[in-house]
Amino acid sequence: MYLDKAKARFQELEQIGDIYKNQPCSLEEVELLEKDLKLKLPVAYREFLLWCGNRCGFLDSDRYFWSDVKDFHRELLEETMEILNLPMTLIPSDAIIFYVNHGGYVYAFICASEGDNPPVHELRNGQLVWNQTDTIEQFCLDRIETALKLAKGC
Repeated sequence: MYLDKAKARFQELEQIGDIYKNQPCSLEEVELLEKDLKLKLPVAYREFLLWCGNRCGFLDSDRYFWSDVKDFHRELLEETMEILNLPMTLIPSDAIIFYVNHGGYVYAFICASEGDNPPVHELRNGQLVWNQTDTIEQFCLDRIETALKLAKGC
């Protein structure tokens, strides 16, 4: 639905080798995440989790699994904000951090209140970048293209 273009583009990467295979979340895992976060997940993010929430062949992230989001996403972000001497009030209370990389210095997050297919925002090395990509699909497409270039040695 919201991620159709990304899923189609991912097929080329998936054919390169098993290293790029995705492992989806179950519907029960997604519902548990919603319950634990006390938020209704945007439809596009639910689709992302049901496509590759337990293993994502195109993300080079330390933390993106549904269990990471469920268990400690806010705590890790709070630690980083404290280290960077930034107030947590910069991050909306309905933010869902779904991608963490480089030891916690890059976070991609969406806000549950921004619709079914929200823009992706980033906290990168202490700088907030609102609307880094217009949608979750664009975020995925950007990372798929990067993974394809790396896989092909470009």
